[in-house]
Amino acid sequence: MHREVCKVSLAKKIKDARRDHGRDDVAVANARFDAAEALRNQGRYGDAQRCYLEALRIYLEAYGEGSGGVFNTTVTLGDMYSEMGMYDEAHTMIKRSLRIAYTFKGERSLEAGKCINALGLLTFRQHKYVEALAKLQEAHSILEETVGPDIHLVGANIETQGNCYRMMGQFEEARAAYEKSLGIHRTAFGDQSEEIAVSLGCLGNAFSDLHMWSEARNKFEEALEMFRRVHGEKHPNVAFIFNNIGSLFLKEGRLDEAIKMLKKALKIKRRVLGEDNADVASGIMNIGSIFASQGKHDEALEKYDEALIIFTRTLGKDSDKCAEAHHNIAASKFFSGDEAGALENSKEAVRIFRMRGMTDQNAQTAADFLKLVRG
Repeated sequence: MHREVCKVSLAKKIKDARRDHGRDDVAVANARFDAAEALRNQGRYGDAQRCYLEALRIYLEAYGEGSGGVFNTTVTLGDMYSEMGMYDEAHTMIKRSLRIAYTFKGERSLEAGKCINALGLLTFRQHKYVEALAKLQEAHSILEETVGPDIHLVGANIETQGNCYRMMGQFEEARAAYEKSLGIHRTAFGDQSEEIAVSLGCLGNAFSDLHMWSEARNKFEEALEMFRRVHGEKHPNVAFIFNNIGSLFLKEGRLDEAIKMLKKALKIKRRVLGEDNADVASGIMNIGSIFASQGKHDEALEKYDEALIIFTRTLGKDSDKCAEAHHNIAASKFFSGDEAGALENSKEAVRIFRMRGMTDQNAQTAADFLKLVRG
């Protein structure tokens, strides 16, 4: 398994393809694309981007703009840019893939549905939940029409709709969407799969939002058992469930148990993903939030500073994650008596949120806090 994703092994496959087929052969593009997928899964976005772009160049020269290789690479690269917070670049790539779909496959094609779904996910990541939900529902109509109601792609779309409802505070609607998605994944994959475990984790979050603690814990434990069976103990998805359980403990006021669970999640992420990964930074920031809840603002500040460094290195200084980190740093400084430092970080948080056009709860909280700091 390690060999399949090892950078050395991936480079060898590309070298072998060049030797056997020539430098600009489609086989090289395929090897490049596979390498990009593996590197992306490891959070090594810079290396992944270079591989995607090289694959795209070869596909374009070999087959032209309307080829499947160009379509798959542009929509996938667009989704990775979206994941990285490079929203303008993501929009450009996904729109390019949508033009290809409309031109060569039609407006109600599976390819068009995939692109519109990617635009919905991009908009969700920009915290524009109403707009994202509309895009996802449009995509759902096309996907269900082209591939049927019981396909993973449809289930994943409904799951993301659930995420929109959850972020909008519509927890019952989120619960209904997650339950529907879970049913589709059970039909598509049987009773034991990673997709089902993810749906169970999402459903657990909905129960947690509704203060249905025992139901939430049951779903998390079911998901955890399934992830362990599929992946073993040391996997990011196992960390995902540990993190959710930690958040549940936090809501219940069980702070010591919450921090213990979040530390377990972070340990797995660090071991599997390495230090330079945005998920690792998120895990560090979550632990900082527990310290802040306990009034340990110096310890919280240390964690927030560490997270900010990683977010800046991996996502860029103007990412929404950096804005969240600046806001948390500002709060810790303020409650520690450093009002000048709090003002500086608070201004930076608001600047980033405004620059990105974000008006969600995080952005509003940062703006309100800046007013408080200014007195």
